[in-house]
Amino acid sequence: MLKVKQLLDCEVRMLKASEKAVAFDCELPNGAEVIARCAYHEYQNPPPRGTILTVAHYGFWKSGKLKHPFVLRKRDDINWEQAVQGFKEQHPDQMCPPIKELEGMEEEEEEEDDDS
Repeated sequence: MLKVKQLLDCEVRMLKASEKAVAFDCELPNGAEVIARCAYHEYQNPPPRGTILTVAHYGFWKSGKLKHPFVLRKRDDINWEQAVQGFKEQHPDQMCPPIKELEGMEEEEEEEDDDS
């Protein structure tokens, strides 16, 4: 029996070269930050901050982050707004804020309740 995993792709905005691995720190259109692996030659000569990259991945975690993302190519033909719009159309269920942000919002609501 052959095991096959579904390979998906999406656009991300490159923030910086990662200090933890041969990878880039990137931002997803839903606001989550991920570390996307890349080739060593790409890591040595990273694209400018804010560049749109296409990354391949194996789906989403519950937190809204990508499973095992890696860089496929640089996208010069679209801007960030177009990437966000495309992400909304392809993954409408992933557009909620990541769980990390939701936890912060719950803490703020608790503080407001305590003030009352």
